[in-house]
Amino acid sequence: MQNSPAVCEALGYDTPQALPSYSTVSNLHSEIPPEVFDEEQEFEAAFENAAVRAAYAAYRNGLVPPESVREAYGLNALIPTFSEKTLTRADEREALRNWVRLLKRETLDPLTFGRDDPQFTVFDFISLLAASARDGAGLETAADVALWDYDYEQVPKGTALPKYIANELPNPTWFDSYTDTAVPTVDEQFAAVHQQTLSLANDMGFFTDPVPIASDILEIEWIGGEAPTISRYGKRMNDVTEEWTFSIVSIINNENRFTLGVRFLEEKSEYQSSVRDILSGPTQLLDVEMMLADAGMVPGELLGVARCAADGDWIISAPDRPPVKTLKGLTPEGYVGYTEGVKAGVVPKPNLVVYPKEATNPEVVEVTATEIENPEIDEETIKTYQNPEEAELQTRTLNDWERDSDADDSSGSSLTSAFPLPSFRGKSRILQQ
Repeated sequence: MQNSPAVCEALGYDTPQALPSYSTVSNLHSEIPPEVFDEEQEFEAAFENAAVRAAYAAYRNGLVPPESVREAYGLNALIPTFSEKTLTRADEREALRNWVRLLKRETLDPLTFGRDDPQFTVFDFISLLAASARDGAGLETAADVALWDYDYEQVPKGTALPKYIANELPNPTWFDSYTDTAVPTVDEQFAAVHQQTLSLANDMGFFTDPVPIASDILEIEWIGGEAPTISRYGKRMNDVTEEWTFSIVSIINNENRFTLGVRFLEEKSEYQSSVRDILSGPTQLLDVEMMLADAGMVPGELLGVARCAADGDWIISAPDRPPVKTLKGLTPEGYVGYTEGVKAGVVPKPNLVVYPKEATNPEVVEVTATEIENPEIDEETIKTYQNPEEAELQTRTLNDWERDSDADDSSGSSLTSAFPLPSFRGKSRILQQ
């Protein structure tokens, strides 16, 4: 408890230092008449239940309790907790090799680069790239180092990698799907490998539950020669002004942290369309729980992308600025504020909802989009909305309103049955953060 201020606060103590000492608790306990314990047996049972749960939770997370505790709670009958410390280095290496063998066998076949009978395989070049990354060396240096462990015929030269791609390959056409009817572009081949990797992960159960995903822009500084980079403006930490720029979409769960796709951007305006293309394939394999994106990079087009990814059951958590802030100001305290068809640069226009904190079943008040977008709204207008006359408020509440909706007509009056809105408890939701 001394290491958990939140628990102390919940128990009524301002700080861990305010907790009573053991002797104080013991003295108070000895003064309690025995009959009190008889009357409060349910509390004693609750404490015992908490102790059992705590013992099992500690053991489950790798803490090894004393033998007396293990015997008292039957922990010796359980399978010992797995610890990475018990895994030998040899076993760890073999496990990694098994993963490499699996991915090599199941995912690399689309990478042909137009070669029928090459001297080196694709995996030979992947091995060279891995050696380069491990040693922090260039490809030519990495090849020289690899010759200490492998025969000359097994190690491609560093200069051979760009030559390996056949000259007759078609020019790259971004985001086209992989087909077997012709020699695919380099981009198409890598996209096919990536899709097969995600399909393998899906077959292994990594995407059983809905997953949270995030999109962002990745920038890599460039100080070399002329290249298709993007100039960087504004405050800089150094003199570098050019950056290779990529869009990236990833799953952000610890248990299945997969990158769903990366796209090179020649202009930052391509960001939204690139996210759409990245998600066009993987979302067939998984359900999206939520989508995170930088609030400064969420124009209307990306909201449309989010709608497609979430499969219709979604809600956006928007920044606290107009029009959200305006609707909050025009909504009476304790009520749900609702506006249909807010301008957001996307078709159809989204509906806007503000929901009061700690509310159980609040009534809904509608504010029109015209009122939300009126630039002449002042504080007096807001006060009128926040403190309306009872008769006026009754005409603006939505309890008796009927609207066409796809919601189930048999359900009771609620926000989602009154309007064509997504469910707040739906498994798929888009979160703009």
